[in-house]
Amino acid sequence: NPGISAIRATIYPEKSDYWYYLSAKDSGETIFAKTYEEHKQNIEKYLGEWEERYNKKISPSSLRR
Repeated sequence: NPGISAIRATIYPEKSDYWYYLSAKDSGETIFAKTYEEHKQNIEKYLGEWEERYNKKISPSSLRR
């Protein structure tokens, strides 16, 4: 079950310009990006092989909920 701080963070999220994130496969570090282009660069840098993983175009709006 989530703790009270997690519930509060969900109800009152911190304002941020970062829309995308990933976890680096080697370190587990969370990498944030403000734009979809920056996010794709992070995927290539930290996860590798963007084109092989996503050989079809994915629009940023399809990644948001």
